[in-house]
Amino acid sequence: MAQFPRTEPEIDQLATDMIGGFENNAEEFPSPPVALDQFRESLEAYREARRKAKDAAAAAKSATREKDEILKALVANMKTNLRYVENTCGYHHATLKSMGWGGRRPKKPMEVPGQVGVVEILKEGPGWIALRWRKPDDGGDVRAYRVERCKLGGERWEIAGMSTSTKARIENQERGVTWMYRVIAVNAVGEGRESATAEAVL
Repeated sequence: MAQFPRTEPEIDQLATDMIGGFENNAEEFPSPPVALDQFRESLEAYREARRKAKDAAAAAKSATREKDEILKALVANMKTNLRYVENTCGYHHATLKSMGWGGRRPKKPMEVPGQVGVVEILKEGPGWIALRWRKPDDGGDVRAYRVERCKLGGERWEIAGMSTSTKARIENQERGVTWMYRVIAVNAVGEGRESATAEAVL
């Protein structure tokens, strides 16, 4: 069974074919519910509306293109005048505020990093250990992490390795010793507090 068309070109074609069919079979279909003249008028009305819609769409596209060009020119003029005002008043905040603008934001001084989160042992083997930790929840940006170690019960901490990510594999560790490991976040300003320790016997 045929299906009624969904696209406009298909509907237009079917309406045209139906008009031709009624004309060629007038004796068999003498009195259609919608008179043939009315049927033709509805098809022509649709075609006229379609032409107007296409013209309107083309005009809207052209108008939008013109609007975008005018907006681009406006933005360029605004930026030029804002630069003029900034340079003239020396970025005076109150003056710029009166223009609906604002002065330069003061640079936030860099802070030392916060404390590294929990240090976990991922894997370990003869003379090596892989550690992972959580980056600080506060403080300044971290540039690197320093991994330190100390023998259990000792007080002397030494550098075991460095990392720019939140994990590290530390090689060449003395075996048969209980080591305590901790991690410290560092940046150009300084270093954060030591993390809690993780213990391992390699």
